[in-house]
Amino acid sequence: MNLDYIDELVDTNKYYLYYKGKPILSALGLKNLKIKIKNEIDEPKEKIKVFVINFGKSTNSKQLFTFGCYRSTITSKLALIADKDDLGQNITYSKKELEKRKFKLSDIKKAIKLITEEKMNGKINMSITELIKLTSE
Repeated sequence: MNLDYIDELVDTNKYYLYYKGKPILSALGLKNLKIKIKNEIDEPKEKIKVFVINFGKSTNSKQLFTFGCYRSTITSKLALIADKDDLGQNITYSKKELEKRKFKLSDIKKAIKLITEEKMNGKINMSITELIKLTSE
């Protein structure tokens, strides 16, 4: 199965920082993203909630494509941390799911919504089919 269309939507080698539902920074690797945060973002007066998104492709037909969506906190000193109320979710796409429904950028917003509303039902990993079902209710 050809996943080249995904590379036209996102750089799967990068980590993306989302704030208020929009990507504001990206970098190769989490360490580089943390450096960019320190260099390119103004210090907030108090902690702010952001989302870190990363992507992965594999040859495993049950998890051909995945993306991780993690609510994180940027402190007033510009440190990116996992605070006690921060949550994360891995969304998987099987070969069958990708044949039926391609990855869309709106899937990221669905995951952010699910985490923000804390409707993950205790699941850290879920399929795109489960995500769509939970966010359409």
